[in-house]
Amino acid sequence: MLNQTNNCRIVACTIRNVGDYGGSGVVINRGTRNRVIGCDIYEVGRHAISLSGGDRPTLTPARNTADNNYIHHTGVFYKQGVGVDMRGVGNRASHNLIHDCPRFGISFNGNHLLIEYNHIRHVNLETSDTGAIYTGGRDWLGSRGSVVRYNYFHDILGYGFENGHWVSPHFAWGVYLDDNTGGVDVIGNIVARTVRGLIHLHNGRDNRIENNIFLDGTLQQIELSGWTGEHRNWRNHLPSMIKGYESVAGRPAWKKMRNMDLHPRDAVLPDGTIMSGNSFLRNIICYHDADAKYVSLRNFSFTHNSFDYNLLWSYGQPIRTGFTKAAQPISKNLAPNPGFEDGPPDTLPKNWRWQIRPSKNSRAQAVQTGAAAGGRALRIDADFNQEKPRDNYPIVVSDELELPLGRRYKISAKFKASRPAAKAKLMLQSYVAGEYFWASRPQDVTAGPNWEASEFVFKIPARGETGWHEKMKTFRLRVDFPDEKGALFVDDISLVETETLSEWASWQALGMDQHSRVADPLFVDAEHGDYRLQPNSPAFALGFKQIPVDRIGPQQDASRASWPIVEAPGAREFPLSRQ
Repeated sequence: MLNQTNNCRIVACTIRNVGDYGGSGVVINRGTRNRVIGCDIYEVGRHAISLSGGDRPTLTPARNTADNNYIHHTGVFYKQGVGVDMRGVGNRASHNLIHDCPRFGISFNGNHLLIEYNHIRHVNLETSDTGAIYTGGRDWLGSRGSVVRYNYFHDILGYGFENGHWVSPHFAWGVYLDDNTGGVDVIGNIVARTVRGLIHLHNGRDNRIENNIFLDGTLQQIELSGWTGEHRNWRNHLPSMIKGYESVAGRPAWKKMRNMDLHPRDAVLPDGTIMSGNSFLRNIICYHDADAKYVSLRNFSFTHNSFDYNLLWSYGQPIRTGFTKAAQPISKNLAPNPGFEDGPPDTLPKNWRWQIRPSKNSRAQAVQTGAAAGGRALRIDADFNQEKPRDNYPIVVSDELELPLGRRYKISAKFKASRPAAKAKLMLQSYVAGEYFWASRPQDVTAGPNWEASEFVFKIPARGETGWHEKMKTFRLRVDFPDEKGALFVDDISLVETETLSEWASWQALGMDQHSRVADPLFVDAEHGDYRLQPNSPAFALGFKQIPVDRIGPQQDASRASWPIVEAPGAREFPLSRQ
């Protein structure tokens, strides 16, 4: 342990079989310009190397470093034990080889931290909800100004309980920017073979994801999971984020930090989401599995985040995004009484009725003021019944409709609400009580004081397809209002059979990847792990720069404890399959 030391070096040491639940191989606690260089560290109770130091209010760097080390089999007792745990300001982890850890390869939380030229593989062997590297931003400040560049992360496993069994791979990413992480640059990395996704931004802000190679995520390649202003995580962490922001706001060093002029109280966007300022530019995304998705999004603003100049390749298979947009309608509007104009006022409109009426006081009615078009709109008042475990909020449905199976349809409607960020759902359903239930993927709607249109496209399953039932004969349009307060207004509901764009074309129609291409990136030898690009790769025309792969990992040097490094046996001996 080096406690508040300056200019000390630990060089070419072998550190093994040390530490208990709280004991790491090397701890550098504060101080400046201390270095752990060329060491072999393994079989340690906690972390291999722990670095801290630097002053956050002034962003004064400590310049403590973990460089050119070979690290494996950490966390013998403490299962959060990582290869390098790095905190503070202005510290660096570089050229390390890290494998066989129960948790992350590198965890970091601070500012102006640098993670570069590391090789991390086969980590997360005993935990889930994890990644090759990890950081979080619950204080609004972390890990702004940090850079993750020119690393190789691959075969990131994860281990957890699923469907009654312990399984691996399970619930792990490559790069994991958790809990509101902001202002991190992820540039020039190679991330390969992770089960949940290759990179995850959990309500991230102002992060630049550029010039990376993302390879063979099992479920999806990129996952962006945002919060809303009503999300419990946002509400729970907002006091600490305000405290963090106000602790440095106005300080000279922080005025230079990217996008630090926004107070957390002002972060919620007009649509109720929060993630903004993230850019995915000039990346290569390449994967084999036809069932894997390019992106998976939740609470995501297409206006305030960007994807462009990327090169995608799924070996000739369609690029799946989870989005389908309508092309040309091929039927009239099939919704009954779509403007809610027919029937007596102040009651449920003709052809519409309750599916769930939580209490005798629940109200849903046609109203004659403030319609989006025509003379009326449907108003549903919130009536959340806390005493019921289910069926405890208003659901209004149309009369039954007979629709051809195996066809694609578009549902659209206009919504507004009496208070900001009200939540609703719109869908088509079919069921016979006690026998089967089917619904289109529900469209989550966030409504505010102005009329906003919402639409989505889906397919009714054909005979024999997933979701089909032999008694599937009729369907109903359905509107859910699960909020506890206020009123929801609905107008101009529409159901039409339609032609549809491909998921890739639909993604581009939403404004994403306008200049991106779908083409073979022409790796030198991807089958054997050589992800350098051939000179005629189409990625170069999009601005991609060759990644300096020869500099990744430990380098031959007189200050190495061992050379050549003979890698210890471990998880790489086992196949990467779900067994």
